[in-house]
This record gives sequence, C-alpha cells and structure tokens, in this order.
Amino acid sequence: MSVRAGGLLLACCALLACKKSPSDGPSTSASSSAPSPPVVASASAPASASASAKPAPPVKPLLFRVASKAGTKVHLFGSVHVANKSFYPLPAKVEAAFTDSKALAVEVHLDTKTKLRAAELVAKGNYVPPDSLKKHVSEKTWTLLDTHPKRPLPMALLAPQKPWVIAVLFLAKELERNGLDPDQGIDKHFVDAAEAASKPIKSLETIEDQLGIFGSMPDATQELFLRESLEETDLVGKQIGELTDAWKSGDEPALVKLLATSYEKPEFKTLQKQLIFDRNARMAKAVEKMLGEKDDVFVVVGVAHLVGEGGVVDLLGKQKLVVERL
Repeated sequence: MSVRAGGLLLACCALLACKKSPSDGPSTSASSSAPSPPVVASASAPASASASAKPAPPVKPLLFRVASKAGTKVHLFGSVHVANKSFYPLPAKVEAAFTDSKALAVEVHLDTKTKLRAAELVAKGNYVPPDSLKKHVSEKTWTLLDTHPKRPLPMALLAPQKPWVIAVLFLAKELERNGLDPDQGIDKHFVDAAEAASKPIKSLETIEDQLGIFGSMPDATQELFLRESLEETDLVGKQIGELTDAWKSGDEPALVKLLATSYEKPEFKTLQKQLIFDRNARMAKAVEKMLGEKDDVFVVVGVAHLVGEGGVVDLLGKQKLVVERL
C-alpha cells in the first residue's frame, strides 16, 4: 500500500485540510474540470451504487478511556481527517464522552491564525526561481507527471512546486473523487461542536511540527513519494476503502496491518518515524499532563496514532496507566 493513503488519511490533519485539491485552477486534463462527486455511501463504493445499496451498518470506531488516580478522565478517539456523511452518526457513547468532557484536544486546532501560518509553510514547498522541479527529479518521473491523465494542474503550475506538494495534490484530488472532504472529517465535527458549546480547544502539537516533516524530506524520498502517487493513483480508492472500512468497524488489527504496509519501503522508514512514532510520543506526554490536571478532556487524533506497538495507547500502558477500550 502507498504511504499516501495510510500515512496521511489517518495521521496528518493539517496537510489534508490546508492542501485541498485545487478547484479554481486551469487544467489540461479532462478530469480536473469535472465537478466534485456526490457524497457516497462508502469510500470503497461507486457513487452509482449508493442509491440501491443497503443501509450501512452503524460505525463502531475506536474509543479509549484513561483515568488518573485522582479521577481525571481523558477519552481518546481515533479520527479520520477526511470523511463524508456515511461516517455519521457517531455512536452515542462517543458523543456522550465529548459532552461530558470540559475541553477538546486535537492534533492542531486549525483556527484562522493557524491556517494563515499553514499557508505560509506550504508556500515554502515552492522552489525559488530559477530552481524548479525538473532539476530535482529524474526524466522518468518528469515524463510520468507530464503525461499523467489525472494531473490536477498544468505543468507550468506544477513545475515550481516540490515533489511532496504535488504528491499531496494528487491525493487530495483522489479523496475528492471518492467523496471525501476535510470539512466533514471527524476532527472538524468535534471542533465545530466545541466552538458551539464554548469549550476550550487545545492543540497537541504545532503546525510547524506537522508540515515541517514533509519539507525536510530528502530529494530522493520526495521523488519516491511523488512517483508512487503517479503510478498508483488508480489504487487510492481501493486503499481508502480498506482503511475507512476498518475504521468504521473498529477493526484494530486490520488498521495496524494496513498502516504497517504504508511504510514498507526502506526509504520511508525515516518518514514513518517522524510522521507517526515521534508524534505519538509527544501526544502521549500531552495526555499524561492532562491526567495531572482536574478537567476531563476529549482527545481526537488520527487513528494511526492510537493503534499498534508504539501507538499512544501502547505508550500510556507502558507508563502503568490503565487504558480501556470502550
């Protein structure tokens, strides 16, 4: 499985929210001028089949609870950062845990100020002329991009951008084609609810923590990231379907397996450490700090950060804290 679907869909909210597929730019490809697809019943089901499909079973995503000896409770809810109507309604126990908490914590609260900062950081994904993409990728990768039938923008607009930015543009377009939208993501759902209820919203990390990971990738890794995006574009829908089906059913072993294959290439091991494991450690420490305070907190992070060895749940358990799956 490509690193794109597993590593980004379930792990990095800021990148997907700030780098939506461009809908207002010109394009030489027929597909890029098409309207956004309707919301579908499942990320793995074609839109044409949604009308006649049986009602989807209720979602049963991963929810955990950890409590301090003093009684402070922190709920951990595994998110997907882009979604559609089929992800809702969430189970009553999830909404109740949020309602009963005094504050919400997310990876990064993308308020207006943070979004502006994110735009500044993403802008650093452009080369400074006369530098350009062609000087940093092989002729094979350049030609593959130039002739790609699903290219989201003309080459004149892509040429100044670094490979990781273009790879994310391809992913964003495929998410859109599969009816998924950051504005319907689980994080956004709870941020909106917290704002409506005037609950404090905390960030577990900074926008620099997230977006800096991609900007620091070596050229060779960035090119591999882009080449996979180009070669496996048609597989993204299937990958997304597998991941979201596992999320909806709360199938933790399936999520662990799928995410592990997202980073199976040796060239992506450093990215996996930075994108997943280093951030897991920061998040676990933040949760421990919350447990030392008096207010209960509802924490929403990409489900990739909660599951498996080295996940937040595992790290909290190693600190002798009792974590229950609800």
